[in-house]
Amino acid sequence: MKREVSRFVLAVVVGVGLGLLFPWRISTAAEITVSGELGAPVTVVSTGNTLPADFSRTERTGDGRAVTAGGQVLFTATSFDLASGALTAAQNSGQIQALPATKEALGQLYSSIVGTKEGSRVVTTFTRSGRTEVVVIDVLPTVASGEPADAGVLAQRFTYANDRDGRPIAKGKSAAGNDLDIQVLRTGKGVQVTGSDVVIGNYRMFDPNGKIIEDTWATDAPARVTMAEVYPGLHDGLLDQRVGSRVALTIPPRLAQGKVAAFVVFDILGVLHPLSGETAK
Repeated sequence: MKREVSRFVLAVVVGVGLGLLFPWRISTAAEITVSGELGAPVTVVSTGNTLPADFSRTERTGDGRAVTAGGQVLFTATSFDLASGALTAAQNSGQIQALPATKEALGQLYSSIVGTKEGSRVVTTFTRSGRTEVVVIDVLPTVASGEPADAGVLAQRFTYANDRDGRPIAKGKSAAGNDLDIQVLRTGKGVQVTGSDVVIGNYRMFDPNGKIIEDTWATDAPARVTMAEVYPGLHDGLLDQRVGSRVALTIPPRLAQGKVAAFVVFDILGVLHPLSGETAK
């Protein structure tokens, strides 16, 4: 009996000694705190260094549509090393991404994103090269999130409504004058679009009778519009508008990309600053 007690005491002493000499070997359950607005830069604070391999937590549940397999998704994913808290380059950390919701495009993020509602934040973990990464995923809206604005009623212009998914519908008939007409249907609170940005958004283009002739919501990813390269009417219509806004543009032929007028409703969902690679919300 004394021999067994001695062995037990020896094991405890050795264990404590190793813990003092090699403190990184001691595992403590992590408590994770995430701060930052949806889609904006986030910070993660952890009080420990271990998490279950299947850890996943919904920090915020959005009220938008659920992301469907094969549909489009707009999101940011920010990755941190659990042990050090340092930001990592994995998942294009913090960059806004407009992708199809497929396993090929999303990789490890697929199961955390598909089925999640737009406006949600999910925290999950992955193991890479023996180290645990904490990934904060913000699933962003694919329709404008700004407040409805009083756009007024213009003569010989469409009136606009929404379908059940919040996408614009044009009612009536419309004709273009000599100048660009801009109606702000929703006012966002994000940054303003500049002439050097790449704008990420969805839009519908209508013919003069309100028939949809182009629709990015029907594609597998939101559009990217390079402001320095786009035709003048769309450039001027988006310039200085804020992320989160919906703008209705009546573009005369001289400012359009062809010889006919263009009737476009554009939802500004995000911008990229190509020189710095920075995402703006």
